[in-house]
Amino acid sequence: MRHSNIVDSITGINHFCIGLLIILFCHNNFIQAQVTLNPTNNAVLMDIASTSKGVITPRMTFVQRNAIVNPAQGLLVFQVDSTKGYYFYVNSNWKNLSMLVLLSDVDNDTKVQVEKNNDENIIRMDLGGTEHMALKKNNVNEGRIEFSNNKGSIYMGKSAGKNSNARNFAIGDSTLVNIFSGANNLDIGKSVDVKCNRKR
Repeated sequence: MRHSNIVDSITGINHFCIGLLIILFCHNNFIQAQVTLNPTNNAVLMDIASTSKGVITPRMTFVQRNAIVNPAQGLLVFQVDSTKGYYFYVNSNWKNLSMLVLLSDVDNDTKVQVEKNNDENIIRMDLGGTEHMALKKNNVNEGRIEFSNNKGSIYMGKSAGKNSNARNFAIGDSTLVNIFSGANNLDIGKSVDVKCNRKR
């Protein structure tokens, strides 16, 4: 019995020492990493400070990333194969941070964007929250400019079609600028306001 008690005591001491070492190790690394939870700035949840180390997010393959069930908005991972890089999840799509190209105004309603949808190879232009133009390829791999949400009209030139209605075509400065009604007009030249009302 005495021998058993001694062994149990030694085992207990060993477990205590191991636990203490783990606590000290974690505490030491915590201090070295300079991680601050709930810092003084109310807008910050966690502050990690270092001048020689970085932070690694979860690393996974393309297949593993796409296998994540119901990914949260803003979820961030690093993809290690195929097109490598940081990906974040937004609006039902994974976006590559290193390849995301977006030119926009402050409120993000007027913008030029590439890759609105995954690998679509289209350049889109939004004005005031509505897409009006897209540069894309047709079925035989030739480029074309597609105008959308313009009521079937195309205007090119300073003030061209400024007051024009639907289904008009104007090329030239101030062309169709004084046409307030009518459709199916086609005018080319400077300051042309001929109301043709051509029928298709």
